[in-house]
Amino acid sequence: MKIATAQYPITLHPNFQSWQNHTEKWVQSALTENAELLLMT
Repeated sequence: MKIATAQYPITLHPNFQSWQNHTEKWVQSALTENAELLLMT
């Protein structure tokens, strides 16, 4: 099993859409690396 880990930075987003776009980039990066599990701390 391949696990991706990410230390999520404290980031202020002006709205939900901004946060969603930001988070989707992290998830897409893990998928690109064939991760089966993404752990964000």
